[in-house]
Amino acid sequence: MTVGTSPPASAAPTAPAPAPEAAPGPRAAASTASAPATEAAPGSAAAPAAPAAPLPPSAPVPPAATAALVAPAPPAATAAPVPSEPSRPPEPPGSLLIRPWPDEVVDALGFDPRSNYVETYWLGILGPSTTWLLRRLAQGLEAEPAGFELDLAETACRLGLGVRRGRDSAFARALTRCVQFGLARQEGRNGLGVRRKLPPLNRRQVLRLPSSLQQEHQRWQDAELARPAVDRLRQRSRRLALSLLELG
Repeated sequence: MTVGTSPPASAAPTAPAPAPEAAPGPRAAASTASAPATEAAPGSAAAPAAPAAPLPPSAPVPPAATAALVAPAPPAATAAPVPSEPSRPPEPPGSLLIRPWPDEVVDALGFDPRSNYVETYWLGILGPSTTWLLRRLAQGLEAEPAGFELDLAETACRLGLGVRRGRDSAFARALTRCVQFGLARQEGRNGLGVRRKLPPLNRRQVLRLPSSLQQEHQRWQDAELARPAVDRLRQRSRRLALSLLELG
């Protein structure tokens, strides 16, 4: 007996799997979070929430505007200071009170500014203007041993240094050199102490002379050392006596 076979049952069509729900975007989440939830009245169906309006795209802020916001505020304007008039230097004195500057050693061993030694050897060290100025001061102290008043403008004209005044004038530089070489010193505001005698040149000053004058000075020094001690002491005593006589 033939057993009939029933046709195989066709497989039931499978329903498509539900698509995964897309995560809400940042804008939608923001709108949803910002919208307050309305509480449904009891016994009534909840009204559907109104869809949130999309946010407009934010415009980029220009860098200049950002810098203006970050930059500090400029300081308040202050009044400009009024310039004051420059102070004028004090006028140089018209005269100096010349006083003697006594020194026992230099007065005994030194040389008069009008001597041949000063003209031969000191002239190249001091310069002509300073040498002639020292001669003029020595002449004034010889006439007035206690001191005298020196008219600066008149003395400058007599020495041929012009009438220009000030620290940069030739006469002012001659006075300054007298102080620099230790032949004068300032005493008070308008006073000047001056040596009556100039000491012999030291070794450093001799080296500044021309070679011919250096040799001549060495011969003079050797001759002085070769003299008997008695003669040297006599000459020193004579110079000291003259210096004391000049001082009165």
